[in-house]
Amino acid sequence: NLNCCDEGLRLVHLGGGIYLNANKIGKSFTATSGVVIGKKGDNQNRPIIGDNVSFGIGSIAYGRIEIEDGAIITPNSVVIKNAPKYSIMSGVPAQLINSKRNL
Repeated sequence: NLNCCDEGLRLVHLGGGIYLNANKIGKSFTATSGVVIGKKGDNQNRPIIGDNVSFGIGSIAYGRIEIEDGAIITPNSVVIKNAPKYSIMSGVPAQLINSKRNL
């Protein structure tokens, strides 16, 4: 099942495209302009994205990684490692900068 997406997909693409190539995308996923989610090599090496995940403008995620429920990927970040539940990830490469549980 390529590019399986659950209910609540929200694509905000004012002035830019969005490329989604994930193994699975959970409920209530939001992607903004310039987001790229892709594979690294074969089709098995694509991200799995949990529920209630948001990607900021120009952010990228690729490879066999998991972006867990509630994660936020800040604008222009590049995610190449797993993002824990409720994490806020930022940078190139993206690192954990905070958790929504702490806010």
